Amino acid sequence: MPPRFFDLIFNVEPLNIVFTSEYFLPESDRGFFDEKYVLVGADIYQRLEDTADFPIERLKSAKNVLYVSFGTIFGDFAKDLYQKVFEAFGDSEYLVVMAAHQVGLDDLTVPENFIVQDYIPQNEVLKYADVAITHNGLNSMNDLILNEVPFVSLPMGSDQPALADRIVELKASIRLDYQHVDNAELNAAVEKVQVEPEYLNNLKVIKQSFLNAGGYKKAVDAILAYVDKKVPISL
Repeated sequence: MPPRFFDLIFNVEPLNIVFTSEYFLPESDRGFFDEKYVLVGADIYQRLEDTADFPIERLKSAKNVLYVSFGTIFGDFAKDLYQKVFEAFGDSEYLVVMAAHQVGLDDLTVPENFIVQDYIPQNEVLKYADVAITHNGLNSMNDLILNEVPFVSLPMGSDQPALADRIVELKASIRLDYQHVDNAELNAAVEKVQVEPEYLNNLKVIKQSFLNAGGYKKAVDAILAYVDKKVPISL
């Protein structure tokens, strides 16, 4: 019988590759990650993204780009939040790029300063983004950190609340309640993380910890050492 989903998630093997850094781990969790775990930083690689159907030239000439993404899992579950973003930033100074994967927005009016698509080439867009709003999923959070884009977190579930709490502890983001946030809070938070330098400075510290963690080379070395059984795994 194949393993259950949660068995795969919570299963601990003799060797476990973890895509974060020791710096990003909360102090209370560091004792859990013993010699069975190798922390290698964020999964940094050059993703191939399809930009053919995205108007990237609009971003290149825009003065202020706000990127908004609430991931691919919750979709229509957070549909009211899309309306709040429309109201908060419609007709603003921002060119807003919003990912809306499988979200039915036909009954909502999209402001003219928004680019809303089911698929967004995220890493390409982040080259031009000045600030972002995110659900704080691991991949999106890491992409924002690596591209040095300050962001506001609106976690919805899964690992997102814990990640958002940690990024706030490190004074690198602001967390808001996606169910009760209003337009004024969204505006104020986005402006704050963009204008106040500590948020970007602290993101850069996290980014450097990811880069220093060793990346895929360290992961490969650890796997080869484990297979070979001759070289000890160095944390």
